[in-house]
Amino acid sequence: MDPLRLVRDYTIKGLIQRSTCDETHIHLDEHNSLPRKSSTNYKSKMGARGFLTVEAIWFFVRSYGANPGQAHAAYMKEALAAKTAAISLIDRKDLLEFLTGVADTSANIDLTVPAFTLPDDAVAVGAKRPRDEAGGEDAAAREAGMSSAAGAAKDPTPVERTLHTRNSILQCNKDFSSVLAFFGTATGKDAAGGGGGKGRT
Repeated sequence: MDPLRLVRDYTIKGLIQRSTCDETHIHLDEHNSLPRKSSTNYKSKMGARGFLTVEAIWFFVRSYGANPGQAHAAYMKEALAAKTAAISLIDRKDLLEFLTGVADTSANIDLTVPAFTLPDDAVAVGAKRPRDEAGGEDAAAREAGMSSAAGAAKDPTPVERTLHTRNSILQCNKDFSSVLAFFGTATGKDAAGGGGGKGRT
């Protein structure tokens, strides 16, 4: 489905003024409805605005159809009163020429992205995500692992560690015979050598 093309077709045929809307959808007729907050692939020249929504484009072209000579400032006031995102003056001419059939296409239509993107809140509460369906038991296992990890984080087991203080270090074994043996000198020989030296002096 390409909502931008649908709105364009209904505009060219003079049927756009018959379309209606409710809180969530725009109804072009009894058979074609579009989520209001869904995004099209028409990118605004105002970088921060990103891709225009179906709601913004539909409200804009209906406002123009009702009053073709209307100033852009008056349209902006209507959009503000209706709590609808307004089309900028920079985008107005290009978008209007495309929607009314004056131009066959627009450089602002990004063909590298989907023509129709649902808003994030359109996923029903409790509905399975596609990756969960594809993962099957693996997804369930991942969820179980995450739950176990979360439980472990909430209830950590104390770990006993040896505490080293100045007093504990001073109370250590002071027998350095093994150290002296490492350098090839025995404790007994050191003692004897020390005594002999004293006798010779």
